[in-house]
Amino acid sequence: MERDAIKQYLINKKEELRNLKIKDRDVKFEISEQFVTVIIGARRSGKTYSVLNFLLNKLKLRDQDFLYLNMEDVELDGFTNKDILDAVGMHQQLYGKLPKFIYIDEPQVVKGWEKAIYSLHEKRTFKVILTGSSSKLLSKEIASSLRGRSLTYTVYPLSFEEYMSFNGFTIEKETLPSTSAKNQILYELSRYLTIGSLPDVVISPSIAPKLYADYIDLIIFRDIVERFGIKNIGVIRFVIKSLMLSFSKQSSIHSLYRALKGSGQKVSKKILYAYISLLEDAYFAFQLKKFNFSRKKAELSLPKIYLNDWGAASTVLSLDKEIGRAMENAVFIELKRRQQHDESLYYSDAANEIDFIRVKKEEVRELIQVTYASSRNEIKDREVRSMLEGAKRFRCNDLTLITWDYEAVEKVENKTINFIPLWKWLLNRANLLPHRIK
Repeated sequence: MERDAIKQYLINKKEELRNLKIKDRDVKFEISEQFVTVIIGARRSGKTYSVLNFLLNKLKLRDQDFLYLNMEDVELDGFTNKDILDAVGMHQQLYGKLPKFIYIDEPQVVKGWEKAIYSLHEKRTFKVILTGSSSKLLSKEIASSLRGRSLTYTVYPLSFEEYMSFNGFTIEKETLPSTSAKNQILYELSRYLTIGSLPDVVISPSIAPKLYADYIDLIIFRDIVERFGIKNIGVIRFVIKSLMLSFSKQSSIHSLYRALKGSGQKVSKKILYAYISLLEDAYFAFQLKKFNFSRKKAELSLPKIYLNDWGAASTVLSLDKEIGRAMENAVFIELKRRQQHDESLYYSDAANEIDFIRVKKEEVRELIQVTYASSRNEIKDREVRSMLEGAKRFRCNDLTLITWDYEAVEKVENKTINFIPLWKWLLNRANLLPHRIK
């Protein structure tokens, strides 16, 4: 790429950033010269703005202090890995000094990008930050090139606390809200569960249908069709629609296969497995496996489907009629947000159906059930019975039953069950934790 073009891009980008209005996110990550900081997550989940907020508002960096390249900008079409290194030189020519921070968004667009990142990291002069919407591409290439010299963080859409903050509310964790304040929280929670959690949607709920349609198209075309050369767009759209219809429920490849076959589309089960894997890689949806002490059996189990943002399902469902499913999906994403690198999530079905099982070092640590209930009378006996049977079966004493608006601590058959309202559980959130790619 022409050097003058790179220089002009850097000038234009800094001017563009000066006019950005960025809302603060509760996203934490460490940046150092010893490790490349890698931040991954779905499109429009707020990765880029989280980094820019850190650089511009928290560190208050000046234009000369950082270099920013978004590899999906049309101005950088044809950019090579060598151009990445040249851009550092162009920055020095513009500002008379090398940047302290180098931030590259969606680097996997550039062939051989990992070699340029390795070269920059080896100098131990720059603090390098990467953001991307593909976990496997980034992880695989960084792991082979940087050999343990990176720290990876995942950014999810807005937590409920962030949603409240975006709407001008401050929650004091140490004090109980008044009845009026609690009613307001429940109202906002209902909106959160029906409009979704993408930052753009929360800021502009009136255009949510358009935003979600664009969000789905971005994932289809940029993260799957263009990146992997997929030609059968109709099947990808069918799979996405099926996952949205099945969110917070079990889903099987066999049922997808039969539905496609019935509509006259010829596609193998192997291809369907691959497509769902690509959608997981792009952080559109997650598969939650059934818990089994045999890892092989757990992997072969029929998964439950959860969406990175349940609001996407509003394109095919009325979420105000699916509050229970939205609650369960919101709990799943919050558990993912809190999840430590040595912890796994599962579910259990059959006689003792349990929504979530937290497992750490092969030991069941907590059983979590979610129910759309506002009083003890509304909580079905089978849900309590499932918790008690699960406690015996998995030898677990930490039992949490998340409700809409019922709170209590009950002793049942020598087991303690904590009933906690969803709003209170969501607002008691742990910080984002990193894991190191080996």
